[in-house]
This record gives sequence, structure tokens and C-alpha cells, in this order.
Amino acid sequence: MRREPGSDRPTWTGEGEALEFTLASEITKTQFDVDRIAFAVSSGGDLPTHSTQRRSASPSEISPEPRLEIGPFNVALGRPESAAVQGWISRSGYNLTLAGDAQVRTLLQLARTVGLSAAQLRADGAAKVDLQLAGMWSGSASPRFTGQAQLHSVRAGLRGISEPLEIASANLLFSQDEIHVHGLTASLAGSAWRGSLILPRPCASLDACPVQFDIHTNELSAPRLVQLLSPLSRRKPWYRFLSSTRPEETFFTALRATGKLTAKTVVMPRLVADKVSTDVELDGGRLQLTGLHAETLGGYHLGEWSADFGVKPPVYRGTGTLQRVSLAQFAALMNDGWITGTASATYQIRASGLDASELFSSATGALDFDTHDGVLPHVALAVGSGPLHINRFWGRFILRDGGLEIQQGKLETPGSIYRLSGTASLSRALDIKLFRDGARGFKISGTLAEPHVEPAAAPETRAALKP
Repeated sequence: MRREPGSDRPTWTGEGEALEFTLASEITKTQFDVDRIAFAVSSGGDLPTHSTQRRSASPSEISPEPRLEIGPFNVALGRPESAAVQGWISRSGYNLTLAGDAQVRTLLQLARTVGLSAAQLRADGAAKVDLQLAGMWSGSASPRFTGQAQLHSVRAGLRGISEPLEIASANLLFSQDEIHVHGLTASLAGSAWRGSLILPRPCASLDACPVQFDIHTNELSAPRLVQLLSPLSRRKPWYRFLSSTRPEETFFTALRATGKLTAKTVVMPRLVADKVSTDVELDGGRLQLTGLHAETLGGYHLGEWSADFGVKPPVYRGTGTLQRVSLAQFAALMNDGWITGTASATYQIRASGLDASELFSSATGALDFDTHDGVLPHVALAVGSGPLHINRFWGRFILRDGGLEIQQGKLETPGSIYRLSGTASLSRALDIKLFRDGARGFKISGTLAEPHVEPAAAPETRAALKP
């Protein structure tokens, strides 16, 4: 220690080293050993280039003061190549950097050991980091690190989810208030995902941390995604059902997230949609899809759908429009070419359940449709007349009690215009009546595949015949 002429402050100098240094925590049950740590005492002045030139300076850097400069020294973090630590500590604050290779699990353990708030994730994999920890000893602000990390081959377990999230690669940028994830390539629910995320920090819990995202996948399985989002779809021991009054909370039922989702193809039971895009909001197990665009059945869809996975069983609601859908493609999904033509429609639907049978049996809703230039190959109104041709068929279907009721239906053929009424069950049984003003009509029974057509008296005629 010496005092420079004309200065009222002493100048501190010196150096040394610590051997066989151990950092341990009884709380985390972890220990980190370092063979040698070099240090030097200085009085401040110019900051070393490795400390804060790239990032914002801490208040302790404004006025020079004696400090202890540490390192660089190596610390093994579970990878073949060690990471390097260096920095300084003063009476008012500290500034430390960590750069190099690290195992994700070991890195999270180190963060908890030194008192940092780290995500409680069951994760492991490789990371290349360049991080800085800076702050002051006084005040209530908790220490927070900044910098960047590159992730590779990371597997992360998600609470309540049987399959892991596998991250092939991702670049993370840690700012003071947010974590920016870009270049994300990952797989989950049988799909490969790529895109970006923004996460707020600090973050005490999932429900307090709204995530923003913009992600894309080439192929998405809708049933697999529902299995992940709904805790009720997972297999549980039988005795859990005796005591459970509400669905068990999982990672996704606790997650709050908003963003954009696009998919080249979405696969649903017996249906495929292409060029799918939607705005997504997920909040406490409630999923909202708005601006849901898709190409399907040769036409276009635009609508809004919601799902509530926080109730038992999950509830689904949807509204939307379909434009120029191919009815031949629709019939092919049913393995029976019972209709051709093109159709447009608007719909509202509500359903609940865990599987297809529950969803169909509970479904209610309405469909306003308009069909043009079609054929009903299995239907002939008279012997030798050939298949029934449709110039236009329009009206409303009411969905309830496992069937469809036709309301305000009209059928325009090359020779007549009919009023339609009746029902069609989801098991494809028919009970439909066609009538013309002042003329005999027809009754269609049987099934879609094998309809039975017979003449029927007009309602006015039947009324006149009653005694």
C-alpha cells in the first residue's frame, strides 16, 4: 500500500493465489473444486477489457476503489474442455464472467450453489456460454447474469409430461429483463419445431411469466398435441381417479404464452390441413386459436377455436367459415363416394370429451351451407332416372343428440326445386323428406351407402286424407 503525491487515497497493490479451492452448498448438495485461483489487488482505474466493456457497467465502476481481481482460472462443468472464470470484487460490488463449455445440468447446479435463481428443470445437454454476473452488495436487488449461451443436444423433462423436450440447438441471449431464444430447433409431440421465444425475467413461476413465441413445424399431429395439453389424457393409476377432483397441473396447464404458430401440414383423424397458421394464446390450460387459416378438402378455412383443458372433461368450441370445399374429398374421408360438388359453409360447434366417441356424442352446433354442381350417385328419385344431380343445395344443419337435423333445406335439381327436412345420424342412417309445391314428394331412408327412395304424399295431401 502506498499513497501517491497529491492524492488523499492510498494505492493498493499485490497478488497471490488460492490452492485447492472448494465451492460447496449444503442446500443443493453440490461441490465444485478448483486447483488454483490467481488474484491481484488493485486500486481500480482502468477496467480490464474482459469485464464490462461489452455490457452495462455496475455502479461500483463509476468511482475507482480498491478491488480484488480474480483469475482467469478454469472450472470443470461436466465437459471435456473447462470453462474460464475471471473478474473482480470490490467493497461495493462485483463483476465476474464465465466463458466456455458446460454441461447444462452442471451449469444449473452451479447457479443454484452461488445463490442465483435458476429454472427448476430436469435438463441435460451441452452449452457454450459467455455470461457475466455483476451487481452491488448493498440494496435489495438480487444478482442477475447477462450474456449468451448456445445449446446443443439438450433433453428437458416437463412437469406432468411423459415425453421430453429435445432441443437440437438454440441460441440464448440474456438481457436484464428478458431471455431471447432464436435459432431454436427442437422436437416434441412427434413434431420438429423451429423458431424463436421471448421469456421475461426474473420469473418466479410459469403462470407469472408470459412467453412470446413464433414457431413453425412441417407436420403436426393434432391428437398428439391434445394429449400433451390435456392432463386427463395421460394414463394414471386407477386410485388417482378416486381422489382427484380437478385435473392435475402440468407444465402446459400452468404455462402462459402468446404467439404465432404455422404448420405446413396438420394431421387430424381422417383429415389433413395444409398451410396452417394461427395466433395462439395459452393461459392456465385454456387454449385460444384466432385467425386460424388452413387449406383443406380442396378449399379454405378461416375461424376461431378454443379449448379448456382445466375442466373435466376438456371443452372445445369453434366458429368459422369454409370456402369451396370439395364434397368428393369429404366423401372420400368416409370411404364412400356418396356426394360430389363444391360447398361453402359457416359453422358454430361445441363438444367435450377425451376421445372421438365422447366428442361426437356431446357435440352441438349449427352449419349453414350452400352446395353447387354436385351429384348424389346413390340416390335416384325414379326408376331409370339415374343419379340425382344437384344444381344447388342450401340450408342449415343442426347438430345435436348424435345426429344432424335439416332445417330450411332447399334442393334445386335440373327439373325441380324441393324443400328438404329430416335427420341424418352420425351412424349414417337417413330419414329425409323431399317435397315440391303441389306435387308428390319422396322419402329417403336407409343409409348413405344404401339409401332407399319411395314416393311420399305432400304434407297438404296427408292432411286432407285424415278423417
